[in-house]
Amino acid sequence: MSEEELSDCDLELIPSQSDYLIKLQNNFANLQIKYIEEKENSLNLEKRVFYFENKLKETEFNEKIKVENNFLFEKKIIENKNYFLENKLKEKKEKIKKIKSENKQKDEEINLLQEQIKKVKIKK
Repeated sequence: MSEEELSDCDLELIPSQSDYLIKLQNNFANLQIKYIEEKENSLNLEKRVFYFENKLKETEFNEKIKVENNFLFEKKIIENKNYFLENKLKEKKEKIKKIKSENKQKDEEINLLQEQIKKVKIKK
């Protein structure tokens, strides 16, 4: 028997090796498919993470704007109250000034009348 001729043992190995190689190829193909699926899943997860990170940033930004708007609104209310109170205070001060002026005028009239009464008493 020459070296090129195959023995019965060798012939028996060929089909089993062939089956084994086919199984290996199938496993490799399945692993490639699984790898692609996992890569797609990974990309989808990354997209979701990116989406939620942006959503979070958007929410934080909107909350920041709400807080700033609330602050500005409250500041405006306080400014309006202060303006109102300042005007009331100004009115009260003017009223007090007017009353003082009227009192001074009345005091002068009283003094004048008292002087006139004294003069009339002296003449009698």
